Amino acid sequence: ADEVHRIRAKMNTTALQQYLDGEVAGKCAAWPSGTVVVRTAQFGGGQSNPTFLVEGTNNARLVVRKKPSGKLLASAHNVAREYALLSALRDNAPDVPVPTVFSLCTDSSIIGTEFYVMEYVEGRIFRTAAELTEALDGEARTELLDHVADVLAALHAFDWKSVPSLRGLLPRGVSVDEATPHNYYRRQHHRWAKQWDNSPVKNEPAAVAAMATESWSALRAALSPSSSAAAAAPGSINSSIVHGDFRLDNIVVHPTLPLVVAVLD
Repeated sequence: ADEVHRIRAKMNTTALQQYLDGEVAGKCAAWPSGTVVVRTAQFGGGQSNPTFLVEGTNNARLVVRKKPSGKLLASAHNVAREYALLSALRDNAPDVPVPTVFSLCTDSSIIGTEFYVMEYVEGRIFRTAAELTEALDGEARTELLDHVADVLAALHAFDWKSVPSLRGLLPRGVSVDEATPHNYYRRQHHRWAKQWDNSPVKNEPAAVAAMATESWSALRAALSPSSSAAAAAPGSINSSIVHGDFRLDNIVVHPTLPLVVAVLD
């Protein structure tokens, strides 16, 4: 569904093979027992959490998505959270198509960082509007984009509070009743202030640092609990899941039809 590249960081395929043999092989149709890893390659996208195609014998395919290596900002690149969200959506939100996830590994000794394994979804990914226009005529584009809107609406309408595994993803000390839009602004303001304090961007050249500082100042004002937007969000408004990066190239389109078959990232 996407171009792949030679892996930029070495992956221990022997350890990955052993993990797949024990945790995945024979437990899903995508990776039958006895399947041997023959190639691993990194997808061009998915840079927040590096994402790899794993090809095995008899045309078996899986996808591995892992934390990046090195020092990370607190709570960033949380693959366990991604895994829980995808699993919950797959089991409880039929109108939000996502890949099936098979296994979560929190043992960083296997391939260097935590990772999870999911299905490879056949389809097309359009990186730009020009690619979309070239591939689909006007009627098909309208049908696809209508479905994209329907999927996003279904994600926002999904009753996440009814899924115990998702209730457990709330920030420490925040109850389900406290997960309101107003508290969302307060939490985001606090979280991004800490991220900014720990970010290396301030060590960049003066022009870059000044631009980043100006952008952060605007974001900080918008997220402030005293902002007009935060003040206008009464606690009675329902909260919902927000994708955070919902865009054309985070969507897998059916190989031949103008339909969304998976939402990624």
